[in-house]
Amino acid sequence: MRVGCRVDGVCVNNISYADDMVLLGPTARSVEEMLKVCADYAASHGLRYNIKKCEYIVFKAAGNNLKQFPEITLNGMNIKKLTSFKYLGHYVTDVLKDNADIERERRALAVRGQQAGVLKGDWAGHVCRMPDESWAKATTEWIPNNLSTEY
Repeated sequence: MRVGCRVDGVCVNNISYADDMVLLGPTARSVEEMLKVCADYAASHGLRYNIKKCEYIVFKAAGNNLKQFPEITLNGMNIKKLTSFKYLGHYVTDVLKDNADIERERRALAVRGQQAGVLKGDWAGHVCRMPDESWAKATTEWIPNNLSTEY
């Protein structure tokens, strides 16, 4: 299939990970053509798409003043149009800005900084109770090994 978007001269029409799939097309017609291929494949293998989990986004390219965009359907049912969504942990917006991702990372960094402060306070209390001069080595080699990096 030669339908898709050109990225560095390569035709890219889908990005898939596990049971998540993103179809990329330059027009509504091209996306519907790819959806028909997907629907036909699913039907021939006894599978169904959950229309409630299907969504689409139209990117607002520079100079494109598209006021109305045709509805996109799958098996005769309309797919919900979005202006942003989260895919594999990252926000994708119709205006191609990454402000939401930057804000998410900023908050995660603030939380990790607060956790490190608490850990260092706990550790300092422990060092104060150490005998003799063993605290000297500990104070120069502190590393927060219990710090979680999940967000």
